Amino acid sequence: MLIQEYIDGLDVTVPVVGRTVPGCLPAVALQHNEPRKRPFVFTAELKATKASLHYEHIGSWPEELRQRIYNMALSAFRVSSQRDYSRLDCRVTPDGRCFFIEINANPQLGLDKASFAVSGKCAGMEVGEVVLAMIRDEPLPYGPSPLVAGL
Repeated sequence: MLIQEYIDGLDVTVPVVGRTVPGCLPAVALQHNEPRKRPFVFTAELKATKASLHYEHIGSWPEELRQRIYNMALSAFRVSSQRDYSRLDCRVTPDGRCFFIEINANPQLGLDKASFAVSGKCAGMEVGEVVLAMIRDEPLPYGPSPLVAGL
């Protein structure tokens, strides 16, 4: 565990959905619209506005790294006794190391730049469809993790 040490890399978020059988929506990385010149600190203002930032699906990343991220998300969901939905946040370094940041038990389900909306779109789902799957406790249409369907 690292506390209060800056770790260079990208913030990756993985929404997890499910009461009976949890599954992951596609992981997305928070990217900068312009190259950065100094260490990135994700302030409260940036979290709220995501100004100069956007999410990108990590589907082109190496499969082993993606699987490690999905395994981390599902493990954190189970170990912390989450249900229905939550979101894993982690930092991935340029050399592929993953550092757990948090499991958010009540993430935003907004329609625009919220990670659930962006991840859902990567899976071909609108936020309303993701919410219905949560309410109905339906498995996500592509299995326990997006790698199952090759996303």
